[in-house]
Amino acid sequence: TCIASLIKYYEQEPESECQWLIVFLETLRVTLTIYTDNVNYNLINMEAVNNLDAEGLPSCRIFSQVRRESEPEDLSDE
Repeated sequence: TCIASLIKYYEQEPESECQWLIVFLETLRVTLTIYTDNVNYNLINMEAVNNLDAEGLPSCRIFSQVRRESEPEDLSDE
């Protein structure tokens, strides 16, 4: 309900004024997607000649893999 209220409040604002909200919503979407029960997500640093993006951050990709029912969840890397 709170997210819907935020969207409704800012829907008439110019996109340039709402960049913080857009980034927040994208981050929230990824976060909620990652915590799906039967999917593993792997963040892979892409090795390239220039592996930095426009902001100077490493160029990474997220790959998903369906977790088998018998496969235990590995939390040792967290």
